[in-house]
Amino acid sequence: KDYLLRGGTFKLILAGNYSSKTKQKIDRLIEKYNIQNNIILKGILPSNQIYDLMNRATALIVPSPFEAFGLITAEAMFNKCLVIGKDTAGTKEQFDNGQKKYNKEIALRFTNEQQLSTHLTDIEQKQIQQYTEIIERAYNYVSSLYTIENNAKQIERLYTTILRT
Repeated sequence: KDYLLRGGTFKLILAGNYSSKTKQKIDRLIEKYNIQNNIILKGILPSNQIYDLMNRATALIVPSPFEAFGLITAEAMFNKCLVIGKDTAGTKEQFDNGQKKYNKEIALRFTNEQQLSTHLTDIEQKQIQQYTEIIERAYNYVSSLYTIENNAKQIERLYTTILRT
């Protein structure tokens, strides 16, 4: 809401599974703030369509205060989509680990709606090209951690540890 009141023009696309209670809450908010033209509800989509959305999106917003691992965050980074995430839980952990590795941020953090609105406004004014370095760092980060080869190595280490005991 704050972003739209500032004159923001991005459209928010909601894709995925949400309960009927959540859908009702979303519908009430859309109606309350009269933002029908700014929100697109896609519902459940196959992974390839989700990845296509990420490839074309300006950014992915991860607002969850309790995100555990943050798979959606890693998937967006794999798809070279700028991530704007709530600085809590698994999202924060991903961001912190990336920052430790590069001594620079791999995403944009927010703790409240005002900060999120500021990020969106800045992106809209500066254009996404200004964030290419962050996007590339994020892609390199997840590519180095979450490859099939790395998963196989981790499984091998786990089996080796179990067999030794």
